[in-house]
Amino acid sequence: MKQQNDEFVNNLKDTFMRALYRGPDDEIPSAVWDTIEILYKKYPMKPFIFEKTLLSPSEKKNNLKPNLPKKFTAQEIVHWIKVRPKKKQTWFLVIHLPPGIEYSEFKSREGHFATAVGGSAEIERNGEAVYMTISNISLEKEYSYSFDPTPYLKTMKLPILIGQGVNGPIVQDLTVIYSLLIVGLRGKGKSTAMHQIIYTLLLLNKITGKDYVQVAIIGPKNKEFEYFEDYGATFVHEELDYLKLLFLIDKADKERKNKLGKCRDILEYNSIKGNSMPYAVLLVDEVDMVGEDKYCAELLLKSVKKYRSQGIYCISATQRPSAKAWGNNNLFTEYKSQFEARIAFRMADRINSQMILESDKAAYIPKTPGRAIYKYDTEEEVQTPYFPTENKHPKLFNQLMSQLPKIPLPYTDIEGEVYEYEPNYPRPRTQTRSQGSGSSRSIKMLKSGTNPFA
Repeated sequence: MKQQNDEFVNNLKDTFMRALYRGPDDEIPSAVWDTIEILYKKYPMKPFIFEKTLLSPSEKKNNLKPNLPKKFTAQEIVHWIKVRPKKKQTWFLVIHLPPGIEYSEFKSREGHFATAVGGSAEIERNGEAVYMTISNISLEKEYSYSFDPTPYLKTMKLPILIGQGVNGPIVQDLTVIYSLLIVGLRGKGKSTAMHQIIYTLLLLNKITGKDYVQVAIIGPKNKEFEYFEDYGATFVHEELDYLKLLFLIDKADKERKNKLGKCRDILEYNSIKGNSMPYAVLLVDEVDMVGEDKYCAELLLKSVKKYRSQGIYCISATQRPSAKAWGNNNLFTEYKSQFEARIAFRMADRINSQMILESDKAAYIPKTPGRAIYKYDTEEEVQTPYFPTENKHPKLFNQLMSQLPKIPLPYTDIEGEVYEYEPNYPRPRTQTRSQGSGSSRSIKMLKSGTNPFA
């Protein structure tokens, strides 16, 4: 019994000494080292920290070492370790893996290291080196949309805001990632993310002062994106219309390809003085519903596989990432595989998280609306910004929308027309649209033969 008590006291003293003398300045690397000691206790050779760099030190400059009496009880030690203030830091560690420990096995331990520091951990490999970015900085539960893409245009063509990471905003160039897949349950932030991305893209037209990017939106559920039509976006929400929109985009792809001539892609074409071809972005909400039509599914798959060289990029969102979303033809699986960049909001279970991220992270993130995992090269927890709605926050909404110039209607006198077959459709359609449903300006534009991506 005495031996057990002595062992407990020794371990307690060791814990205290680690916290006091190896922290708080080196608290995070110390926690990583302790975690390695525990996880690889039975290994003859353990991973070791080869190099460490402090990326973001805490703003607090107060001395965190307490004034402890010379004699103190074990309870006082435990209490101080638990409640003492801690510096908020992010560290970059270079770790050497000895023979016998695979990178994939070490990466699977990310959750253990994140738990050890009470924050996040990301592990990646570059050649023989293994890098770990680890932080105990917590994300706020909400960030309001406030993004100026102007400074990013110096190095990016289509900068979009992914969200707030522990080290600041994460901004990605759509011409680099080509396509983005957004997945999440209802009410977790998927639609809000779509709204702020659309707004950012339209804002680029005002900043550049020209027709810089064309935006088309398919939203089969309802008309929540329809208000963007007043600012130059194309929006459709019925099967007849989004089928024709996809067909017109495919037609525009061929026209753009001919216009590029000998240029490899739109980036090379626009780099030539005097050339200016607008970028184009297709956003598809509830893509699992849109692809239920075989022709739509084929055109959607084509959009992510072949259009990017001509400057047409795709952002898709869905609640249901199942391989059977478009039936048992494996088209959705092939479609999903084309998206290297992904935003996964909280998923219902580990299986759905694995479908999107090939990891369990999306099943265990906090239930905070807007909290997600962004995956591109590495996985990072982010808080996507809140974009105000006209109903809940009309003042904020109107302030944002007032920054976008309204686009006048380019067409008249065709409202309410009913048709059964349009010659530009890829196949005859027998369905008819009811009288009066053609109130959307985008519907009238499609019926007039105007190509939004021409």
